[in-house]
Amino acid sequence: MNLIWAASSMHRMANPARVFEKIGTTLSKDCLLVVVEMDVLPRYLPEDLGFGTPGLEERCHAAVNSAGWNSHPDWAEDIDRSGMATTAKRTFTYSIAEEKELVASNAQNFLTRMRENLTGTLPAEDLATLDALLATHGPHSVLQRTDLAMRGSRTVWTARPAR
Repeated sequence: MNLIWAASSMHRMANPARVFEKIGTTLSKDCLLVVVEMDVLPRYLPEDLGFGTPGLEERCHAAVNSAGWNSHPDWAEDIDRSGMATTAKRTFTYSIAEEKELVASNAQNFLTRMRENLTGTLPAEDLATLDALLATHGPHSVLQRTDLAMRGSRTVWTARPAR
């Protein structure tokens, strides 16, 4: 094999260390492993929405982070223990605001998924604010807002067999 590409998937493996070991024995000497993972969950909302208490998205992220949502380790240790050598690690940040419909749709989908996991962890006011944002119509709906931006980052690790 010349290339193995794992994008936003290693954190879902039951035993990532074992997967890296298998990859290490599969890759030939001059081949490459590329692993891409989301560092943090994406963000969409401005700090002050114009209603509700400012900082809603920060509180939502704190709540899901404390529940272990989308957490993953730095894969370099597992890669290096597997018989491969990490050759690079780089983090890329992004911010997309120009594609309004795409950003609004992604915000709607992501915040809906997040909302389903926040009942009982956030105050009623925050949940009501989220519900207003997730309404398909209305002045506060993310589908109607023009102040959204999709922001986040990804880390990429590359590795080669150490043999």
